[in-house]
Amino acid sequence: MWGELDYPLSDRVVRGSFPNRGVGNEGKEISTELKKDVSLISYLLEELESDGLVSLEAVSGTGDKIPRAYQVEITNKGIFFLDYDGGHLDLYKEQRKETIWKTTKIIAAVFNAVAILLIGYYSL
Repeated sequence: MWGELDYPLSDRVVRGSFPNRGVGNEGKEISTELKKDVSLISYLLEELESDGLVSLEAVSGTGDKIPRAYQVEITNKGIFFLDYDGGHLDLYKEQRKETIWKTTKIIAAVFNAVAILLIGYYSL
C-alpha cells in the first residue's frame, strides 16, 4: 500500500543512523543499505536534523560537491520518536484518522440539521 517512499523511508533513514545503538553511520552507507540515491538520503537527513531526530557532522567541507557527506547519529529524541511514538508513518496515520473523524462529525451534523428541518416542515 505505502511502497518504499515518504514516511516509511524517513523512518528507515532514522533507524539506519544507529545500526548498533550509539554507533554512528555515514549517509552514504545508509543510502547503499536502503538502495536509494545519495542526494535523496542527504536531503532527508537534513530534514530529520531540523526536526531534531538525528545529528549530522559534515565529513565534506561546504565547498565540496553536493550532496555533502555526513556522519549521522540518532538523538535521544529520535530514539523516543521511533520506539514510543511509532515514527512518521504512525504519526501520519493518526493525523489521517483525526481528519476522517472531523469530516464524519461535520457530515453527521449536516444530516442532523437537514432531518430537523424536514421534520419541522412535514409536521405543519
